[in-house]
Amino acid sequence: MKISYFSHLTATAGGEEQPITQPLKGIKEGRWLAAVGAVRAAETKAARSAAKKGLPYFTVSGTFAHRKESGLLQHSGLVALDIDAERNPGLRLDTDRRRVEADPCTYACFVSAGGKGLCVIVRIPDVDHNGSFRALERY
Repeated sequence: MKISYFSHLTATAGGEEQPITQPLKGIKEGRWLAAVGAVRAAETKAARSAAKKGLPYFTVSGTFAHRKESGLLQHSGLVALDIDAERNPGLRLDTDRRRVEADPCTYACFVSAGGKGLCVIVRIPDVDHNGSFRALERY
C-alpha cells in the first residue's frame, strides 16, 4: 500500500511515494515528537495552526500527483478517519483508542497531532472511496 509523503502541510504537489508502513513507523518511534509537542503546547488556535504547518503529512488513501481528488494516481485501499474530540465531546482517548484498535476494521490508529482526537486508518475497497467513507461514518 503506497502513499504520498509531504514534508509540510502547505506542500500540495511533489510528494514522495512510500509504503504506508514508513510514516506509521515514524509515528510509532516518535520521529516527529518535537514538532507535535509544539502543536500541543500552542496556546491559541492561530499558534496551533501555524505549528501544524510545519508537520509532515501523508495521503493515506493513495499516491497523488497533487493533493486533490483529481490528483489521485493509485488508491491504497485505505481511508483515514479523524475522530475529533471537539465534534465528539464524549471521546475518551485511552478507552476509545483501545476499543478502536480492537475493531477488526482498524488497520492503524494514533492520537492526532493536536492530542485531542484519533486518526483511524481503515482498509476499504479501492473502487468506492466515497461510499466506503460514508459507510464508515455510519458505523
